[in-house]
Amino acid sequence: MLSDTKVPQFYPSKFVLITEILDTFGRLVYDRIHRKSTYIPPGTKVAIPLPEKFTHDQVNEVAKETCRNWFFKIASIRELVPRLFVEMV
Repeated sequence: MLSDTKVPQFYPSKFVLITEILDTFGRLVYDRIHRKSTYIPPGTKVAIPLPEKFTHDQVNEVAKETCRNWFFKIASIRELVPRLFVEMV
């Protein structure tokens, strides 16, 4: 969408809209992975949602696999600029 520069005066507003879409996309992916994560505190057998500030060892394998899949999907984007934008989100 950014390569279409037929009307240059709209480029800044188009850039802002695209970055807002990417920011929303990044938040949705993060929320999905966070919802899939549960944490079983040591000494208990009850799974609880991850706290806001968590460490990598608290994340379960299902969430880690989902995260890896997203990284593979992003890496499969062939065009450099769109891939960089998605990676920066």
